[in-house]
Amino acid sequence: MQNFVTQKKEEMIKQKSSEYTLKNLSAKPMLILVCSLGTLALFTFVKIIITAVSAEMNPFLTSVYFFAGEHAEPFIDSVAGLFIFVFLGFLTFSAFQIYNGGKKNDNKTAKAGLHMLKGTLIYAMIVLIVFILVSLASVSVMYQAAAIARNVHENDTASTFDAARYASVGGMNSYSLFTCTVFFGIILIASILIFSHFISAVSKTLSGQSTGIASSIASMIISCIGVFVFFLLFFKSLADLVMPSEIGTTIQFAYVWGVITDVIITGALTASFGALIFLVFRFQSGLQAAQRTIDPYFGSPYTYPPTTNQGRPPQQPPVTQHRSTVDSGSDSEESSKKPQNDPEPSQNMEKGKENKQQ
Repeated sequence: MQNFVTQKKEEMIKQKSSEYTLKNLSAKPMLILVCSLGTLALFTFVKIIITAVSAEMNPFLTSVYFFAGEHAEPFIDSVAGLFIFVFLGFLTFSAFQIYNGGKKNDNKTAKAGLHMLKGTLIYAMIVLIVFILVSLASVSVMYQAAAIARNVHENDTASTFDAARYASVGGMNSYSLFTCTVFFGIILIASILIFSHFISAVSKTLSGQSTGIASSIASMIISCIGVFVFFLLFFKSLADLVMPSEIGTTIQFAYVWGVITDVIITGALTASFGALIFLVFRFQSGLQAAQRTIDPYFGSPYTYPPTTNQGRPPQQPPVTQHRSTVDSGSDSEESSKKPQNDPEPSQNMEKGKENKQQ
């Protein structure tokens, strides 16, 4: 019986956890996440257009520029940007579907959005690995280009290779590019893996299955790191907008609009990771609230009276009224110790009857 009660309690907790999780998917943090992701996707598309028009070189794509040759920057920037925009577009749509499912209290729609979101993260992992390899190749190209440019300058020899063009791109050299590639690569890969596990935990909860807290804790930590990093980048972009690091002979409006989009993009990323912190916190709080809601119904210990095979309580054995007349040593001792002035129960009853008759 105790096993049945425990199983019933776990089922009720899982059901209540699913209800609270579905409710939290339509809370304000989820709405902020959807809006920030939509803003991020929109201004990323604007950034792609500005970069393609201005033919601005991205240091992470230096190796591709080198192998493609000159005047290929707009095409390369557009293709690379579209890969990122597709990811952000599906990310925004899946987040909106999850929010819509929570708003309508539709478990099926919310789970479909979670599955789409997990597939989007798999796509992001593949694209991210390709970008990391391209960026590491760009580190090699920039390092060799810097060495060639230095040798040409020291020896005053002519070279058909414009090494200075690839030695420093976008204010970055090979060392700073390598540091950024490794740092952001580790953060992004860890983020994708951790959030994939967190999405699986949310999906299992909606399906009425139990989950641990490891994915929630890891998601909270990586979200705090994301807020800190992109908050600093937001102020760096703001400083580049107010005080440009590179000033040419004319005012470059493409640079100004590009930095404005950088400010909005870093701000949207900061808001997204901040919303994820509250979203993960609400998810874990919902699981604990479900536990607290169900516990009072199973707080008292369950005790049941003993029963016989016929379902009736056991009866007491009948009291014997006749004593054995067999003499023994122990019986004689007990009889000798018994007080003589104590009348037997039968004698008391006879005396009572006589008193009544008188």
